[in-house]
Amino acid sequence: MKIQVSDTGCGIAKENLPKLFEMYIQADHIISSNYGGTGLGLWICEQLCHKMQGDIAVSSQAGIGTKFVFYIPVDNERKSSEEVVAHDRVSALVVDDSDFNRDLHKLLLEREGVQVTLAKNAYEAVEKYKEKGEDYFEFIFMDISMR
Repeated sequence: MKIQVSDTGCGIAKENLPKLFEMYIQADHIISSNYGGTGLGLWICEQLCHKMQGDIAVSSQAGIGTKFVFYIPVDNERKSSEEVVAHDRVSALVVDDSDFNRDLHKLLLEREGVQVTLAKNAYEAVEKYKEKGEDYFEFIFMDISMR
Protein backbone atom coordinates (compact mmCIF):
# COMPACT_ATOMS: atom_id res chain seq x y z
CA MET A 1 0.00 0.00 0.00
CA LYS A 2 1.25 3.45 -0.83
CA ILE A 3 0.05 6.41 1.24
CA GLN A 4 1.01 9.90 0.16
CA VAL A 5 0.69 13.05 2.25
CA SER A 6 1.43 16.38 0.55
CA ASP A 7 1.25 20.02 1.51
CA THR A 8 1.75 23.36 -0.21
CA GLY A 9 3.65 24.91 2.68
CA CYS A 10 7.06 26.55 2.76
CA GLY A 11 8.91 23.33 1.91
CA ILE A 12 12.10 22.00 3.46
CA ALA A 13 15.59 22.97 2.38
CA LYS A 14 17.44 20.16 0.60
CA GLU A 15 20.26 20.13 3.16
CA ASN A 16 17.73 19.49 5.97
CA LEU A 17 16.03 16.45 4.37
CA PRO A 18 18.56 13.82 5.57
CA LYS A 19 18.07 14.75 9.24
CA LEU A 20 14.24 14.79 9.26
CA PHE A 21 13.94 11.24 10.59
CA GLU A 22 16.45 11.69 13.41
CA MET A 23 15.18 11.64 16.98
CA TYR A 24 14.67 15.11 18.57
CA ILE A 25 15.75 16.90 15.40
CA GLN A 26 13.66 19.50 13.61
CA ALA A 27 14.52 20.93 10.22
CA ASP A 28 13.82 24.55 11.11
CA HIS A 29 14.08 25.97 14.63
CA ILE A 30 11.96 29.01 13.71
CA ILE A 31 9.00 26.80 12.72
CA SER A 32 9.42 24.60 15.81
CA SER A 33 9.44 27.65 18.09
CA ASN A 34 6.23 28.94 16.45
CA TYR A 35 4.35 25.63 16.36
CA GLY A 36 6.00 23.52 19.07
CA GLY A 37 6.89 19.88 18.82
CA THR A 38 9.69 17.68 20.07
CA GLY A 39 11.20 16.38 16.85
CA LEU A 40 9.84 12.87 17.45
CA GLY A 41 6.91 12.70 15.02
CA LEU A 42 8.77 11.71 11.86
CA TRP A 43 11.14 9.46 13.78
CA ILE A 44 8.10 7.60 15.19
CA CYS A 45 6.55 7.38 11.70
CA GLU A 46 9.75 5.85 10.34
CA GLN A 47 9.95 3.36 13.22
CA LEU A 48 6.32 2.29 12.66
CA CYS A 49 6.87 1.87 8.92
CA HIS A 50 9.93 -0.28 9.52
CA LYS A 51 8.12 -2.41 12.11
CA MET A 52 5.51 -3.16 9.42
CA GLN A 53 8.31 -4.06 6.94
CA GLY A 54 7.60 -0.81 5.09
CA ASP A 55 9.42 2.41 4.41
CA ILE A 56 8.90 6.17 4.29
CA ALA A 57 10.32 8.71 1.86
CA VAL A 58 10.24 12.49 1.64
CA SER A 59 10.68 14.99 -1.16
CA SER A 60 10.40 18.75 -0.87
CA GLN A 61 10.95 21.97 -2.75
CA ALA A 62 11.43 25.26 -0.94
CA GLY A 63 8.45 27.53 -1.52
CA ILE A 64 6.38 24.75 -3.11
CA GLY A 65 5.72 22.13 -0.43
CA THR A 66 6.61 18.70 0.88
CA LYS A 67 5.50 15.17 0.05
CA PHE A 68 5.82 12.15 2.33
CA VAL A 69 5.19 8.69 0.93
CA PHE A 70 4.67 5.62 3.14
CA TYR A 71 5.03 2.15 1.66
CA ILE A 72 3.45 -0.64 3.72
CA PRO A 73 3.16 -4.25 2.54
CA VAL A 74 -0.38 -5.58 2.95
CA ASP A 75 -2.10 -8.92 2.71
CA ASN A 76 -4.70 -8.45 -0.02
CA GLU A 77 -6.91 -11.20 1.35
CA ARG A 78 -9.81 -9.60 3.21
CA LYS A 79 -11.59 -11.63 5.84
CA SER A 80 -15.32 -11.78 5.53
CA SER A 81 -17.38 -10.21 8.29
CA GLU A 82 -18.42 -13.74 9.34
CA GLU A 83 -14.76 -14.68 9.92
CA VAL A 84 -14.18 -11.56 12.01
CA VAL A 85 -17.21 -12.24 14.19
CA ALA A 86 -16.27 -15.92 14.57
CA HIS A 87 -13.02 -15.00 16.36
CA ASP A 88 -12.46 -12.83 19.38
CA ARG A 89 -12.89 -9.22 18.34
CA VAL A 90 -10.09 -6.70 18.49
CA SER A 91 -10.88 -4.04 21.06
CA ALA A 92 -9.76 -0.42 21.02
CA LEU A 93 -10.05 2.61 23.26
CA VAL A 94 -10.67 5.82 21.29
CA VAL A 95 -9.95 9.05 23.17
CA ASP A 96 -10.87 12.40 21.64
CA ASP A 97 -12.46 15.58 22.97
CA SER A 98 -14.41 16.09 19.73
CA ASP A 99 -17.78 14.30 19.63
CA PHE A 100 -17.61 14.24 15.84
CA ASN A 101 -14.14 12.66 15.77
CA ARG A 102 -15.05 10.04 18.38
CA ASP A 103 -18.15 9.04 16.43
CA LEU A 104 -16.26 8.95 13.13
CA HIS A 105 -13.45 6.78 14.52
CA LYS A 106 -16.01 4.47 16.11
CA LEU A 107 -17.90 4.09 12.84
CA LEU A 108 -14.77 3.37 10.81
CA LEU A 109 -13.28 0.94 13.32
CA GLU A 110 -16.53 -0.96 13.86
CA ARG A 111 -16.82 -1.45 10.08
CA GLU A 112 -13.55 -3.38 10.38
CA GLY A 113 -14.85 -5.53 13.21
CA VAL A 114 -13.19 -3.65 16.06
CA GLN A 115 -15.01 -3.40 19.38
CA VAL A 116 -14.71 0.28 20.38
CA THR A 117 -14.82 1.93 23.78
CA LEU A 118 -14.99 5.73 23.76
CA ALA A 119 -13.57 8.33 26.14
CA LYS A 120 -13.78 12.12 25.85
CA ASN A 121 -10.68 12.98 27.88
CA ALA A 122 -7.60 11.42 29.44
CA TYR A 123 -9.20 11.03 32.87
CA GLU A 124 -12.12 9.09 31.42
CA ALA A 125 -9.70 7.01 29.33
CA VAL A 126 -7.67 6.00 32.39
CA GLU A 127 -10.85 5.00 34.25
CA LYS A 128 -12.07 2.88 31.33
CA TYR A 129 -8.63 1.32 30.97
CA LYS A 130 -8.57 0.39 34.67
CA GLU A 131 -12.16 -0.84 34.53
CA LYS A 132 -11.51 -3.19 31.57
CA GLY A 133 -8.06 -4.34 32.70
CA GLU A 134 -4.65 -3.91 31.12
CA ASP A 135 -5.03 -6.85 28.71
CA TYR A 136 -8.41 -5.81 27.28
CA PHE A 137 -7.44 -3.20 24.65
CA GLU A 138 -5.25 -4.17 21.71
CA PHE A 139 -4.66 -0.49 20.97
CA ILE A 140 -5.51 3.01 22.15
CA PHE A 141 -6.23 5.69 19.55
CA MET A 142 -5.77 9.08 21.21
CA ASP A 143 -5.97 12.67 19.97
CA ILE A 144 -2.69 14.39 20.83
CA SER A 145 -4.06 17.93 21.02
CA MET A 146 -7.09 17.78 23.28
CA ARG A 147 -8.26 20.93 25.01
